[in-house]
Amino acid sequence: MPLDLASIPILDHHCHAFLNRTTPYSALEFQSFFSEGGDNRIVAQHTPNSVFFRWGIKELAHFLECEPTTEAVLATRATIPLNELGARMLRDANIPVLLIDYGLAGMDRMSIADMRTNLPACRVEPILRLETMAQELILQYETFEQVVEAFVATVEGARSAGHVGLKSIIAYRTGLAIRQTSKAEAVEVFSTVKERAQRDGTVRLADKPLNDYLLLRALEVAERQELPLQFHTGLGDNDLDMLYANPLHMRPLFESPKYKHVPFVLLHASYP
Repeated sequence: MPLDLASIPILDHHCHAFLNRTTPYSALEFQSFFSEGGDNRIVAQHTPNSVFFRWGIKELAHFLECEPTTEAVLATRATIPLNELGARMLRDANIPVLLIDYGLAGMDRMSIADMRTNLPACRVEPILRLETMAQELILQYETFEQVVEAFVATVEGARSAGHVGLKSIIAYRTGLAIRQTSKAEAVEVFSTVKERAQRDGTVRLADKPLNDYLLLRALEVAERQELPLQFHTGLGDNDLDMLYANPLHMRPLFESPKYKHVPFVLLHASYP
């Protein structure tokens, strides 16, 4: 008997919260979701002609029972309340569980509580993004020791705080060639990062010794707790170096007996 793949539930372990938006999308805004080009001319002139977009419109039109055009899909979509649309689409795709990364959190994103309210039939759980959390701590605390202590404590308490796993975007910041880093190296970099944070009021964690040092502290906790740790790989931020976003750089970590109880999860399959 052939296997009915549609009957197999899917756990979406890498997604983001719904946008808090009440106005319909324009065609250009909608098309931008199908491109990483970052250029409105490309999105306007070329994205609608891509195989991916044309297939997507066809599938959405079938689901929404409307004409297979961008205008018809957007018009029909705008008549359905967000919670109803989301529930219908997840039910149709047989996705009963969402693991949400709040690294893209903001006033324009629904909270976990809001997501659960809008999707009562779907299990919704948060993932803790390490670099975003570390950036907040650098702004909050003055010394390296304070930041590291708070960072480790937050990771240790992640599961009890409701997070089902950890996530790192170190591939997009300083690469996946993560190496053992001394405290002295990390402290030296921290002083520069803290100066930037005080000057700019924001911080983007993109200094390799500090990134590697904090990631390895998180791995120590993940080993003790057998806590899943997701790693972004492949294409991501525009300023990444694809050579360093290759998970082959992580082979020493995978093979190390120090981390044999860490459930490593590689995202994006190193695309492309």
